[in-house]
Amino acid sequence: MSPDYAEQEWRIDPTLFYKQSSEKNKLEFLLKYAVLAPSAHNAQPWLCKINKNVVEIYYDLESALKISDPTNREGYLSLGAFAYNLYSAGKAFNLDPILNWKIENNLVAEISFSFKEESKKNPDLSLLKSLTERRVNRTAYSDQNISKDIFEKILELNTEKDLEIGFITEKEDKRKAASLITIGMEFAFHNSQFRKELSRYIISNNIKSPVGIPGYTANLSFLKSLITPFLIKNFQVGKSEGIKDYNLFSTSPAIIVISSESDTKNDWLRSGFLFESISIFLTSENIAFSVSGTPIEAPASYTVLQKILKSVHKPQMFFRIGYSKFKVPHSPRKSASDIIIT
Repeated sequence: MSPDYAEQEWRIDPTLFYKQSSEKNKLEFLLKYAVLAPSAHNAQPWLCKINKNVVEIYYDLESALKISDPTNREGYLSLGAFAYNLYSAGKAFNLDPILNWKIENNLVAEISFSFKEESKKNPDLSLLKSLTERRVNRTAYSDQNISKDIFEKILELNTEKDLEIGFITEKEDKRKAASLITIGMEFAFHNSQFRKELSRYIISNNIKSPVGIPGYTANLSFLKSLITPFLIKNFQVGKSEGIKDYNLFSTSPAIIVISSESDTKNDWLRSGFLFESISIFLTSENIAFSVSGTPIEAPASYTVLQKILKSVHKPQMFFRIGYSKFKVPHSPRKSASDIIIT
């Protein structure tokens, strides 16, 4: 069971939006939903500035993962997911959000909102609930098949012509794709600096930190959560961790890969935005998901995915989906007030 401090930011009463005294305060309220977005290592690399009816989204470089994410690709994916949450919260409250990707120095996007009288009526409570219910589920999934209708609805979420969504459902293809996790894990954990950085973000169940990955989110007992950071930092556990994830991915009903025609910051942002739209949809359908970055980060591994998918696009997101009987706890989050800059 997760500590209460971790759940606090996920408990949002949407009716309080209409009790905010100003448009600025309402935008600050929307950020409560935005901060629930996923990020690599749960580092939460985002900052925001409110300028009248516009929210500017910035990359917080102090939260960048210098060793495991040297190009900041995963950071931009995370910021894309953050933008989706903010955009969707505005849409749920009928504020007609308009998103512009604007990559200038640390600025990555601007979202403008329109405040009208009708925005006070009929918020999309189902969307808001999905934003607060979304969670990564690292447990094993059942062998229940995903319906064709679900795959079709996922494809409909992609409005970008240069982004692709690929599904890996055949057993042998899933094994080939999942084997890349083992390769990637061994490659990553061979780097002592990577292990040191990762160990700082794997936190024990009793530590009250707004960032990082508590052991309980991976179903670790209190004792295991205490020793895991030490093991990661001092031993090359990549092979054993890779085998564990291989088993989870290869036996899941489906693996989804989001790919882009090119490989720029703009592609990373939009891929993260698309991923979050899929994860929110999956949440609404009670379908679990879990992400792995290693098949993409390890040298040349992504070319194997391209062959499986019969695509020349560059893979950006790799995640499995399926049904789970376990409702895993949320990971902690910074509060919205912590990410606002003036």
